[in-house]
This record gives sequence, structure tokens and C-alpha cells, in this order.
Amino acid sequence: GKVPYVSYDILLNNKTRVVKNIFKVAQVVEKYQNNISSSYEYIIQDGDTPEIISDLYYDSPVYHWTILIFNNMMNYYDDWPMPSNTFATLVSDRYGDILSAETTPHCYVNKNNSTKISPETYNLLETDFDRGQYEMYSKFDYENEINEKNRVIRLLRNDIIDNFVKEYERVITL
Repeated sequence: GKVPYVSYDILLNNKTRVVKNIFKVAQVVEKYQNNISSSYEYIIQDGDTPEIISDLYYDSPVYHWTILIFNNMMNYYDDWPMPSNTFATLVSDRYGDILSAETTPHCYVNKNNSTKISPETYNLLETDFDRGQYEMYSKFDYENEINEKNRVIRLLRNDIIDNFVKEYERVITL
């Protein structure tokens, strides 16, 4: 769909340019996000896609885009959790194999205060006591944390989805 346009002095040179008004769209989304009772938590399962979830919960795959927009997912490929087989392939491609990723430090995390230090800094620690203050955070842990960050999402309630769509479409066609 279209996003409404607004005149804005983007370069701060007293010359306005017509730009897309993404703020209007954001206001609609935020209104529903801020009303906690308009949605509920959902944990994305392995192999779920926005279309599958939309079909399951709204009896139609056409609402797939609302799931992405409502959860501020701007890029499906970056923001949607990868299925386990795709994730395993990515990790193997980057680190040789899963075991290498699990045994290669990304950083070390202090057990007491969660501060992180690089593997290089960890190797400079002189005593076993100092080293014992830290736990290895592996390349696998790092990649997994990135993949898992958006697994818990919110879905608009069934009785609200049509209102959300109408309001969103009204704003983007202004």
C-alpha cells in the first residue's frame, strides 16, 4: 500500500521536500501496541511463517503483513526466526560446523556483573581465579541469540484485526 506524504525540511535548508509520512502509520500501530488487551503473546514455532500464523489465527493468510507490522519487523529475512535446519546451515557455513561454533568464543561474560570481554582480553588474564570469573559465550550462543530475539511476538486479537486493517489502510491512503 501507499504511505501518506508530508512536506518536510529534510536538509534543514528552508526548502521543503515531499517525503513519505511514516509517522502516521507508526501512530496507528503504536495505538494498538500500547493497548495490551488488543493482543496476546505468541511464540513462533519452528517452520512458522507469517502466512501460516495468519491462516491459523485469522482463518486467512491475507493478514500476514499485520503480524510483521505489529511486531516492528521491517525485513522478514532479518527479523523472522530461521527454521532450525536453515539456522544449522548458516552456522555451519560461517564456522565450519556446529561443534566449532559451540567451542569458539565470541566473548567472555563476567558471572557476577555480566560485563563482556573479548577473547583477546580473556587470554591476557593472568590467574585461574580471574579466568574463573568468566563464562565463555560461544559463536553458536551469539548466532542463536540473534535468531531467537524475535521468537516471542504479539498477535492482534481476532475481533480487532479488521479494525486495525481499516485504520491502517485509511491512514496510508490519506
